[in-house]
Amino acid sequence: MSAIFDSRKKGFTIVELLIVIAVIGILAAITMVAYSSVQNNAKSKDILSTAAQWEALIRLQYSETGKIPLSDRETTGTDLIPTCLGRPTDFPATSDFQEKQCITAYTDGHVGVEYSQSIMDQFSTINNSNMPKTPPYSTVTGRGNGRGIGYSAQKGWEAGVGETDEVHVRLYWLNPSKGSCGTGDGEDRSVSEEEKTMMRDAIVEMQAALDDPSMPEEDRASYQASISYLNWILNGKDELCTLKFTL
Repeated sequence: MSAIFDSRKKGFTIVELLIVIAVIGILAAITMVAYSSVQNNAKSKDILSTAAQWEALIRLQYSETGKIPLSDRETTGTDLIPTCLGRPTDFPATSDFQEKQCITAYTDGHVGVEYSQSIMDQFSTINNSNMPKTPPYSTVTGRGNGRGIGYSAQKGWEAGVGETDEVHVRLYWLNPSKGSCGTGDGEDRSVSEEEKTMMRDAIVEMQAALDDPSMPEEDRASYQASISYLNWILNGKDELCTLKFTL
């Protein structure tokens, strides 16, 4: 009887304990991944909803007034300067963003997207009472951070005709869930392995050049933009969403 009693009191062996710990660790990891996926999906839905609200408001203003704010262009080129949609208080400085910045990723020829009061002032039918809330903060590995919707608009152009009455609008947002751009287009930059190698080599060379303190600031900004762009191509697919429509 005492032998039976002793066998029942016997605890786990070291091996059994290690197995239990390993199983618990695996289950915890699976739970964290699932929770992260649920969070990202929820963020994606909020972002898509906000983008749709902005599209509706922009279309409504154009139908009522016949105009919407057109984007400024770079002084040294033809690239449009995208801006953030929202209130200035939506974009404070944080550890991940500069003040007034809503997207840190390379966007339509620019590193980052910033708020412009002059652009927002031209949305005469949009104010605090009907303005959509700023989407939740999202981050995408290898791409950047986002906490709002970017905007650009320009007049149409036809060869032999010149500027037209059409207005081409783009809304941008950083998507935390791959492949969930909704009505927006995901940026797909498929390149060969040989091209990837060339890009990585170029990044290394430019990063080495940036270590030179005598490099002019204009060149430094150009190198940094180029590095960001190449990293975008190497790492990004279906993460920066672009919704395009014509008025």
